[in-house]
Amino acid sequence: MLMKSIFPILLVILTSTKLVAQNFELYPPELPFEAIVYGSNVFADIDGDNDEDLLVTGSDNAGRGVTELYKNDGTGKFEKVKGLNLIPLKFSNAAFADIDGDQDLDLFIMGDLLDWSPVSRLYLNDGSGVFTEVTGTNIVALKSGDLKFADVDGDQDQDLLICGLDDSNGNVYYTKLYKNDGFGAFTETIVPSLPNVGNGGIAFADVDGDQDQDLLLSGWSSLGFNLASLFLNDGTGDFTLKSNTPFVGMQYSESVFADVDGDQDLDLIQMGTGIAGAVTKLFRNDGVGNFTEVIPNPFPATYLGSVRFADVDGDNDQDVLLTGLSNSSRITRLYRNDGAGNFSQVAGSILLAVAYGQGVFSDVDGDSDMDVLVSGAGAGSAYSRLYKNDGTGLFVEVMPWYFKGINQGDVAFADIDGDSDQDLVYQGTSIQSRIIKLFTNDGAGNFTEVTNHPFVPSEGGNLLFADVDGDNDQDLFMNGGTGGLNRIVKLFLNDGQGNFTEAQGTPFIATYLGEAAFSDVDNDMDLDILITGGAPNSTAIAQLYLNDGTGHFNAVFPDQFKVIVASALAFADVNGDQLKDVIITGGHASQYYATLYLNNGAGSFTEQPDVPFVGVVHGNVEFSDVDGDLDQDVLITGELMGIWGERIAKLYLNDGSGHFTEDLSNIFEGVNYSDAVCIDLNQDGDDDLIISGRNKDELTTIHWYSNDGTGKFNPILNHPFKNVSECSIKISDVDGDDDLDVFIAGFNSAKIPVANLYLNDGGNVSVKEDQTLVNNELRLYPNPNAEGRFYLEFNTARPQTAQIALLDLNGRTMFERAFQVVSGWNTLSCDYPKLSSGLYWVRIVEQRTVKYLPLMVE
Repeated sequence: MLMKSIFPILLVILTSTKLVAQNFELYPPELPFEAIVYGSNVFADIDGDNDEDLLVTGSDNAGRGVTELYKNDGTGKFEKVKGLNLIPLKFSNAAFADIDGDQDLDLFIMGDLLDWSPVSRLYLNDGSGVFTEVTGTNIVALKSGDLKFADVDGDQDQDLLICGLDDSNGNVYYTKLYKNDGFGAFTETIVPSLPNVGNGGIAFADVDGDQDQDLLLSGWSSLGFNLASLFLNDGTGDFTLKSNTPFVGMQYSESVFADVDGDQDLDLIQMGTGIAGAVTKLFRNDGVGNFTEVIPNPFPATYLGSVRFADVDGDNDQDVLLTGLSNSSRITRLYRNDGAGNFSQVAGSILLAVAYGQGVFSDVDGDSDMDVLVSGAGAGSAYSRLYKNDGTGLFVEVMPWYFKGINQGDVAFADIDGDSDQDLVYQGTSIQSRIIKLFTNDGAGNFTEVTNHPFVPSEGGNLLFADVDGDNDQDLFMNGGTGGLNRIVKLFLNDGQGNFTEAQGTPFIATYLGEAAFSDVDNDMDLDILITGGAPNSTAIAQLYLNDGTGHFNAVFPDQFKVIVASALAFADVNGDQLKDVIITGGHASQYYATLYLNNGAGSFTEQPDVPFVGVVHGNVEFSDVDGDLDQDVLITGELMGIWGERIAKLYLNDGSGHFTEDLSNIFEGVNYSDAVCIDLNQDGDDDLIISGRNKDELTTIHWYSNDGTGKFNPILNHPFKNVSECSIKISDVDGDDDLDVFIAGFNSAKIPVANLYLNDGGNVSVKEDQTLVNNELRLYPNPNAEGRFYLEFNTARPQTAQIALLDLNGRTMFERAFQVVSGWNTLSCDYPKLSSGLYWVRIVEQRTVKYLPLMVE
């Protein structure tokens, strides 16, 4: 057999071991709902089990169309329906009604496809929540409009009115009424009085007390102006315009009827965009369809949102929930009704402020009060939040967001109050400000925020617990930036019960964009500290402070380390002399460094020449014995100098004497603004690896690798950890079940600060590697690869089908093909499509076994 000789060639030999990973679950668990804008959230009992299920349709964070259905278990827990055949739409509307008289709720949706073409679809329900599209309806496909079901002709079935834009052949606005024959067959009925509108709103109500459904229609008229017109129904579906109404012509509008003053007729709130801008107005009905504007107006002018009525506090009147844009700010406001139609805003509402979305009421948990789902555009992203009502109008978020998101921060666990569990502190930049949060743990992983602490919020710094004064409790060191060139550095002493007092007269220099670490560098049984980073006068420092054992520190050997910023450091005994050595990375004066300093025994260090490390900034240093040879290896991540966007994540193996060699058998995606943790997550006796940060394409990433015990790392695909950068990863057993949980904070893929706790359930997920390879011989070349073709050579014991796939780092398939292989040596040629440069994974599946090999595409 011809063997290729291509340089550089990466030879990867996988042993026949087992990949073992723990199961982690985000805590508290996320809601399953897709977060959308420009769409609809519609509650309805679609499966006949007497609870409210949910349909979500609209545009997701990536601008794609979404149509998802979630079934309720009756307690307010929702599960996404899989295999749904409903068309995904953006800028969409949806409504349920029993159109065929079979006592279940059918569905009509309209909106935009991904290519912006308009679509209208009607689906019949089989009674269990399975929907089948009705073809040949001849209902016009519209977008940028509205739809409503109502019995307009008094024949006890649900008719359909839709309005909107058809831009498939020019820009044509329509308003069309389709009457139902009672069996779900619709026939268009011409109603000359109804104007054609787009960007509009439809509202049916019996406004004049004659037991039929009248119509308020608003929007942008095909004649070129905003309108809001009331049409009275004669009972047969023939509508007549009512003159001299006080309503404001508007588009992007919503009109909602309710009896706000208890006089047994239907009043009205209008919201939208008029000639003069945003409009929100309340009108009272005299019982025969004459409306009068309520002045003063209790509601702010709002548009691009929603209005909903519900009795939230059980006092038998209709309260109001208002969302949208008001004075260029997102709002979600709840107003309580006094029963006479006088509204007052509820102060201190926890409801998320959104625009381009909705607030929707439903009793999701069957406790006879109205809960609320709020979705839409929040701060930089689409959100979906569910709040349960206690029956008095007080709402609690279903998923309690214990942890407010941060970036450029740090996280630390310690038992601060002596109750033998892991408490938590974290700091950084949230959406609007710098924050610092302290939480005590009840031992089961339930956290309670402590608000009366003395800590000062900062960013780009460190939080470090250590017993600095030898009293057997955990004290706290903190530093970071507080805005501009302002820096802080503080040491807080613990009284053993979690009460902290700031230590006065400490000698520390305040820094920003650096790293600090405790270690007993002089073997005197107390913890000293090394601080690096940018000082207030724009200088860089790297200063060691020795502890006298009582928490008093003195600066020593001021010039023994290179001064740096954008730094990272870690201590370990790299040469087996029982002294803590240190590796420091960072930059200063247009130079990037990665330097090893050996400890001389009294807190003095000597720089070691000829190390293989590459200088980086905005990185991380992590020591671990990855190959089980009883010495400390090191992983270094960060950004290289002189090559824009180039990042590394390199593993260096120690020979036991402090001499390191780069490990070429593992390829990790390079990242900056990163964190990395080596720890035995799966409790198999070796340290696994989590790396997160920003790759060279400026995308946030996170990767979890399982160690086979020899220092060979295999990726865990489909892990639960969400991508982050500018991040901090900390590991601790927070719930006392003797396994390791994971806390990750930083910027997510949407540039939103997050702080997520993942609980380890202790169960293993195993992927057995291939047992059919003779002598485990498997070769992938050329690697790195710029040819659009790679070759796989392997030796197998029997003929079979091999499935070869190329995956990106998110597990998405870039290429896949099945090959018939013979016993003995096989050479497979695999052509893949043009790809962005970066790291990919080649997956080889034979029978029920799988292997992964890294492929670097140039």
